[in-house]
Amino acid sequence: MDVMTLSNLSYEDKMAAMDRRISSRAYLDQEIEEEKIDALKEAIDEINKNNEKFYLELHGPCEDAGKEVGISSSMFAGTFHYYVTISSEVNYLAQEYYGWYAEEIILLAAHLGLGTCWVAGTYKKELVADTALEGQRNDAIIPIGYEMEKVPLKQRTIRRTLVSRNKKPKKLIDSDVDFNDIPDWIKKGLDAVIDGPSAINLQPVSFSYKDGVLRAHFDESVGRWEAVDFGIAKLHFHLAVGEIGHWDEGQDSIYHLD
Repeated sequence: MDVMTLSNLSYEDKMAAMDRRISSRAYLDQEIEEEKIDALKEAIDEINKNNEKFYLELHGPCEDAGKEVGISSSMFAGTFHYYVTISSEVNYLAQEYYGWYAEEIILLAAHLGLGTCWVAGTYKKELVADTALEGQRNDAIIPIGYEMEKVPLKQRTIRRTLVSRNKKPKKLIDSDVDFNDIPDWIKKGLDAVIDGPSAINLQPVSFSYKDGVLRAHFDESVGRWEAVDFGIAKLHFHLAVGEIGHWDEGQDSIYHLD
């Protein structure tokens, strides 16, 4: 039987997962079915097998994973029992790669009906330092669990604040043609970028469309995780346009139509 990965899902399922995914900050004290955990483990193993710049590891079940990693109780509510640690080489390219592939796991979790959230700063890194491989550092974690149907007011307020920072498609791209004349497939990709998550909640990614060439950029002055957001944004764009091309890696990368 084939391993369930994001790439094995239909276009409709990928779009539904992107639409369903939100940054979950309130979790039910509920165990996750074994078959869903197995699917996530297999997908993570498949990703790790093909990458050396970073390493993903699924942990759990824990009695209270939030306490285990020292996650801030002021930012999250409830109890989750599983989480993913991400260790990475200390460079922009490694962070871009794990932004892309860890987001694949997040979207797969959404497809399975599970809630997740990128957590880059509000936990105690020293508690998960032993998950980092030699030459790598622990860079982020991803809680996984069932989201509360009725999210507490504080967490709803945090979510609204983060969503309000999202940019408009027209503001996200610099072009030598009028925005109305930009190809529809690019606009569709931009919408998906805006709807996507941000490890640092700032979405420091922009695009340019000049002489018929689409490029992606990230603001290197924002902070330590801007390249992670770059990988997340590039994945969302790629999926939304139907994977009709491929990105170069790194800063100022071009999207090549296949």
